[in-house]
Amino acid sequence: MSRDPRDESIRTHRQWLGYLQPVGLVVSPPALVESGCYVNSDVAAEYARFVEGTADGRILNLRQTLLDVFGWNPNAIIPGTDPRAADVNVYLETYDDHLHPTFAVADDPQRWLMLIQELPAGQAFDAVAEGDHRKWKATPHARFDRLLREAKVPTGLLGNGTELRLVYAPHGESTGHITFPVAVLLEPAGRLAFAALLMLLRESRIFGTTGDRTLADILVASRKYQNTVSTELAQQVLAALYELLRGFQAADAHRKGDLLNAVLNKLRGDAGRHPDTMDRRYGAWARLVALFRMVHHGAQGGGLDLPGRLGYLFNPEPYPFLEGRAFGSDYDD
Repeated sequence: MSRDPRDESIRTHRQWLGYLQPVGLVVSPPALVESGCYVNSDVAAEYARFVEGTADGRILNLRQTLLDVFGWNPNAIIPGTDPRAADVNVYLETYDDHLHPTFAVADDPQRWLMLIQELPAGQAFDAVAEGDHRKWKATPHARFDRLLREAKVPTGLLGNGTELRLVYAPHGESTGHITFPVAVLLEPAGRLAFAALLMLLRESRIFGTTGDRTLADILVASRKYQNTVSTELAQQVLAALYELLRGFQAADAHRKGDLLNAVLNKLRGDAGRHPDTMDRRYGAWARLVALFRMVHHGAQGGGLDLPGRLGYLFNPEPYPFLEGRAFGSDYDD
């Protein structure tokens, strides 16, 4: 039986995305395939030009790389200091701070496709720079995210020579980003990641000059696809919950009501005393958390000897916020 090429493409997309570990949702494999976005294995010429534009594991000139490797039109890359880019320069009155991109990318004078922020070589994206005396002590990534949102341009590219980060910050939704380390792209094992970067940033994908769905289209489609998947998953979880409750009911009926009689009498009593607030009561949550801990760690005392199941399913550590704890805190705190 022949393999479906769409399945192969989805597997390839999952491979490079899994390797780079995006934060939040940027692009989804099904949306990429649906948009005709495939990773090309024959990228030798572009890769050679990319290598020529690097030294000591860093990109020497981001703008030149976008021109030489990805084929962008130089007239589309407008300096952030250009008067034409005035509407994507932002003043934060609260902090008396100005945010402006290094470059703004346009397909015509009326529409901005992307903002680009180029940092000093090696400056970390996610750490506040030493000696930063501005009122708003924020990381470069946070500042760039704010710029994208204030300027109403959801797509951005953040670079510091050693890394490239594709940022997507749609209005009213959470931000996602994918980081491409240059050192990885220069390794033989990183050729797939380079091909993926080329796929996303090539001239026709950004500007839509060959009729392909643009990167902006794919980013929007990925969020829509994820929303559909989330809705379907929620419905599956709800159906599973109903099935579990039906199982409880069947077991209780088999035991002639002695399993759930005390619990049901208490719920009915509570409903009688608090008819208007039953849907706002959360007392059962603490019991559920305690029960899951007992199942995972075991419990002894009062004639009870419950061995711990351990494993993953009931482990409180992966999601400590469900118990009101911060990440990194111990479950015994």
